[in-house]
Amino acid sequence: MELYAKSIEKRLTQDTKAKLLRQLEESMEIFTSAEDAEICKLLQKYKESLQQESFRAEQKTLRKHLEETVRCAENFFKYTVITLKRNINS
Repeated sequence: MELYAKSIEKRLTQDTKAKLLRQLEESMEIFTSAEDAEICKLLQKYKESLQQESFRAEQKTLRKHLEETVRCAENFFKYTVITLKRNINS
């Protein structure tokens, strides 16, 4: 028996989708350097999914959810260190 971390999500309203697209645009303006290319690709992919209305979160098992959480935390700390180094060297 597999345990699920999240239940299937509902569709987004047009207002919510418009708000998310505006926030994505603002976020994409922040990440402009070559070191941020991976983040930009991810944000662009998410934006395209929202625009095509194909965004629908899959129901994840607890194991996959925990693996994703660890991966996100690792990326967060990696980019935090890069940002801190940039600020120190500036």
